Parts: sequence; C-alpha cells; structure tokens
Amino acid sequence: MKKSRIKLYTVCLALAVTVCLITALVLHRNSPEVRLRAIELLDTVEIEGGSGAEADIIAKSLTDQSADVRSSALSILLDKPKCELNMVAEVAIKSPHQEIKEEILNELARHPTISRVTIMITGLRDNDPDFREDVQGALDNITDQQFQSPEEAEQWWAANQYKFEKQFNDENLEEE
Repeated sequence: MKKSRIKLYTVCLALAVTVCLITALVLHRNSPEVRLRAIELLDTVEIEGGSGAEADIIAKSLTDQSADVRSSALSILLDKPKCELNMVAEVAIKSPHQEIKEEILNELARHPTISRVTIMITGLRDNDPDFREDVQGALDNITDQQFQSPEEAEQWWAANQYKFEKQFNDENLEEE
C-alpha cells in the first residue's frame, strides 16, 4: 500500500512540476519560440479531469503577441473536452485578436449550451461592430431573437434560457 501511495505522490509531483514549468515558459515574453514550444508541450500533458492551471495557461496563450502561439493554443483548446473549453471561452471571446474571438464564437455556436449562450452574449459588448454583428447573427440562429443591446439580451436570456435546456441536451446526446 505504501509503494502505491508513494508512486501516486511521485506522479502528482511530476505533473505539478510540469505544469509550473510550462507556465513559466509560456510567460517567457522575450522569446515567441520558447512560448510556442511550451504551449505545444502542454498538449502532450494529460491531466485527468481537466485542470484550472491548464485552462489558465491556454487562456494566457490566446492573448500572446505571437500569432503562432495563439493558433497553437486555440488548436489545443478546441481538442479539449467541452467543460475545459467553457473555462477558457469566457476569456477568449473578449480577446483583442479577431481570429480568436471568431473561432471561439463559431465553436460556441456550433455546440450551444446554456452556459455557452451566456458567454456568447458577452460578445455583444465587444468594441468591434462587425464582431457584435457576428455574435448577434449566431444568437439569432440559436434563439430566433434580435437584441438591441447586451442588457436586453442578458435579460431575455435570464428569463428564457430554461426553454432551451431540453433542446441543447438532445442535440448534445445526438453528437455522442
């Protein structure tokens, strides 16, 4: 029993060290190449049940100055389970980088859930009128509603989201 416990502690420690190392490398602002290799290394680490640390690393990488780092982080994110994508989508939809916002919006709209529509609604506050129009179009496809403001969308969604629970659950079951 002691050997298996020691082995478990060793694995946990190694995983923690790996995540810390990757975090340090991702934050290495002087070298886009180092940050790119770090985010690619993250893709090789399998963290059982997801990880807040992993989501934080991906979220930080989605705002990186390097388009290659952002692209790699986005690719990794889109391969993650839905719950992990939701953890990062709240940050990604507010990204200063158009390609990140658009890809996250497309993914959220492709597989809508109650929480994903809530995240999409935050996109109506974006400074870019073209992106707000894209968000409105995606919301219209899902809700069949046109909103005049983010506040109107938030209020309508709070009052009506329960109507979509069965539809979203049925659609997600069909995908599996």
